[in-house]
Amino acid sequence: MTEQTQAGTESTEQKPKRRRSRKPKAEQAPATNGKDTANAAEEVAAKKAAAKEAEQAARNAVKEAEKAAAKAEREAEKAKKKAEKEAEKAKKAAELEKVKESALKALAKIARETNAKFASEERAEKRADDQRLGAAILIAEAKEIAREAKIPFKAWCEENLHFPPKEDGGEPRKLSYETVRKLLPIGEAESANEGDGMKMLEDMRASNAAANREARARKREEARKDKTPEEEAAARKEKAQKALDELETEEFTTVLNEQAKTAGYKVVEDDDESDEESANITPIGRAEIAFGRLRGKTKTEFAKWVCEQMGWAPAVDPEEVEEEVEIED
Repeated sequence: MTEQTQAGTESTEQKPKRRRSRKPKAEQAPATNGKDTANAAEEVAAKKAAAKEAEQAARNAVKEAEKAAAKAEREAEKAKKKAEKEAEKAKKAAELEKVKESALKALAKIARETNAKFASEERAEKRADDQRLGAAILIAEAKEIAREAKIPFKAWCEENLHFPPKEDGGEPRKLSYETVRKLLPIGEAESANEGDGMKMLEDMRASNAAANREARARKREEARKDKTPEEEAAARKEKAQKALDELETEEFTTVLNEQAKTAGYKVVEDDDESDEESANITPIGRAEIAFGRLRGKTKTEFAKWVCEQMGWAPAVDPEEVEEEVEIED
């Protein structure tokens, strides 16, 4: 055996073999009790809950963002529609102003023609119905123009339609809207050839006349309530005297005889007076009695004759006296 072999053998003999030590199982994997297991389960559950909450929060955030985006889109669309509507409104307003301008020109012409017809109606009685019918047709036309131009028709009538003044230089008399309201259906029917405008106008006049009579009767009745019997009798006497004064001599004599006969009296002429009564009347007195028996225009003509006989200038010429007649609606 060589020296190296021998040395190796000696070395081997000097070093004993190492044995792997094994730990007891209890030391390698210590056993856990029930409390640790419960804590671990709670921790896992908490982590899951936190993850779930985070996930829900993320979904909520996405929904809120989507809602905000949808709301912004709706607001933008709403603003766009509003702007378009305002633009359309402004466009229509501009167009309406042009229509109104044209309509007001047409209405001004109609107002002049209507007022002229009312003036002609009062000047020419025979053509009054024709003029009133023409005015009704114009008023119906004006209403249609005002409607299309959105012009308040009632206000326009009250401002622009009127009757002529009673006297030269006076203020025009306003035409009531009630009269316009009555004339409208007549003008509309005549324009559409759906009725007899002249017949409707005559019916309207008859209705107005009846209404006026009723109004006057109510007024008289109210005035009568405020008067004593003596005042009422005096008013009737004054009215009767005024009516008699307007009669001519022959008419007055006829009425006087009829009324005297109804009351059981007899009218006695001056020639039937006794001599004693006649003797007490002077010539001037007889002239005064004779003049008092004259009525109406006859009395005026006699006064004019006296002025001519005396060389006086009468203050009023009977031929120049004109009676003003007012035509009611």
